[in-house]
Amino acid sequence: MKHQLEERPAPRERLQALVAKAAGVVRPRLAAADMTGYCNFLNTMFHYTRGSGDKALKAARDCPTPELRAFFEHMNREERGHYLLAQADLSALGYAPAEATPAAVAAFDRYWASITPAEYAAYVGALVVFENIAGHVAADVAALVKRLDLKRTQARWLNVHVEADETHGKEALEMGEQYLATQPDAVLAGAEKACDLWIGIFASAFDERVELPRIA
Repeated sequence: MKHQLEERPAPRERLQALVAKAAGVVRPRLAAADMTGYCNFLNTMFHYTRGSGDKALKAARDCPTPELRAFFEHMNREERGHYLLAQADLSALGYAPAEATPAAVAAFDRYWASITPAEYAAYVGALVVFENIAGHVAADVAALVKRLDLKRTQARWLNVHVEADETHGKEALEMGEQYLATQPDAVLAGAEKACDLWIGIFASAFDERVELPRIA
C-alpha cells in the first residue's frame, strides 16, 4: 500500500496531465481540419465564449477570498468580448453563427451553473485546464492558419487566444498551485470534470457539422 501511494502522481502533475490530455484531443483535429471544419469550430467557440464573462463573474461571486474574486473579475475583463472575435472571423468567411447552442457547450454551461460556493476551488481547477491548452498547441494553430491560408481577419479568435492564453495560463497555474496546497481534491475534481467537458466541446466543434447561415 505504501509503495502504491508513493507512485501516485503529485497533484501538480495530475493537473498538468489533464492539460496534456485535452491538448491531445485538440492537436489531431487541428491537423485534419478543412475550411468547413474550421467554420464549424468558430461557431462552437462563438457559443462557448459568449458566456465567458458571466461565468467569470459567477465564480467571483462564489469565491470567499478577495484574491480569488479579483482574479475572476480580471478574467471577466479579459474574456467577455472574445465571442465577438469568433463572430467577426465567421463573417469574414461569409457565415454567421448558428442560432442553436451546441449540445456540448450547453453541457458545460450546466456544469458551471451547478458549482456551488462551497465548491469554489473547482473553478480554479477548471481554469487551469482551459487557459493552458493553447501553450501545448500553438505550433498546431500556426500550421492550421498557414495550411488553410487564413487571412488575419479570418483568424482573430485563434490568434488572440494563443497570445493571451500564454499569460492567462501562467496566472491560472500559479493560482492552481496555491490552492492545490490546501484543497487538492476540490481543485482536481473541477479540473477533471471541466477537462472532460472541454474535450467534448472541442471534439464536437470539428466532428459534428452544422449548417451555418450564409451572409452576403
